[in-house]
Amino acid sequence: MPNPGEKAIAIVSADGKLIESRRTGLGTNNEAEYEACIRALEIAIENGWKDIELCLDSQIVIYQLMGKWKAQDKFKGYIKKFNRLAKSFDSIKVTYVRSRANLADREVKKLLNVDEIPMFTITKEEL
Repeated sequence: MPNPGEKAIAIVSADGKLIESRRTGLGTNNEAEYEACIRALEIAIENGWKDIELCLDSQIVIYQLMGKWKAQDKFKGYIKKFNRLAKSFDSIKVTYVRSRANLADREVKKLLNVDEIPMFTITKEEL
């Protein structure tokens, strides 16, 4: 898959239920990862969830969200929006998972008709 290229996101529950998947235009894999994080937080807010776990396969996005790695200017808007939405939660756990272990992987691959793509999963114990 070219990077940048076409982006897609998929949000899947811990039990494998597809919550949402869609194409999001052109951009990089990291932009797609940030967009998925933000959309997952929006979905969690809409459902009144207060404790969530985000499973990402992008270590750079994880460390940038945690403030441990410096982010490029093009990502700072994503981080600002994520932090604003994150204030709605009692706890957010962010976990690194390999793409092959990520439940959303197959959904985005279907959307983009590719073999490899960065992924994102939201889990919620109360689902």
